[in-house]
Amino acid sequence: MSKTSARFNLADISRATKAAKAEGAAAVEVLPDGTIRIVISEPQYGEKPEPTEPKHRDFKL
Repeated sequence: MSKTSARFNLADISRATKAAKAEGAAAVEVLPDGTIRIVISEPQYGEKPEPTEPKHRDFKL
């Protein structure tokens, strides 16, 4: 019987959870295949997204 290493460890989960909370994520999912999925919350109806500056470039002709 062979012993396989874990696909993820507690430190990986802790690191992903702390980073997700710091960025305002809604949830962190850990899948059996070792994938750590961070769920970002969508704006609710009625909320307006924050306006962003349009990206532009200046060209000299």
